[in-house]
Amino acid sequence: MGRREREEIKQLESIKSELSAKLQGLKIQKNTIDREINSTNQNINNLISKIEKLKENGSLIVSEHAIIRYIERVLGISIDEISQKILGNEIEKQIETLGNGTYPINDNEFKIVVKDNVVVTIIKE
Repeated sequence: MGRREREEIKQLESIKSELSAKLQGLKIQKNTIDREINSTNQNINNLISKIEKLKENGSLIVSEHAIIRYIERVLGISIDEISQKILGNEIEKQIETLGNGTYPINDNEFKIVVKDNVVVTIIKE
């Protein structure tokens, strides 16, 4: 065996070692993902069971959408007016400048929480 062949074998062995290490890492990642998949499936199955139990009890659920429509259409409260009370021009400029966060409204009467340009909740202290 000549020098050239020995060098080629050495290079190939080095590549083989790198690929073996990569394969081992991928197997570890796969095991982690498999465990996460199993856990998520279990959580989904638990939720399905809870939903079925609630349905068996005959409990009728009123969606948040239906509640909002009741407020708007039956009680005659304008959702647009509520949105305007939550967001004034002044706060919109602050949100544009500062981004995500919690902002006091009406001299700290309540606070809004903004995430990705969406008011996600209202906090009343």
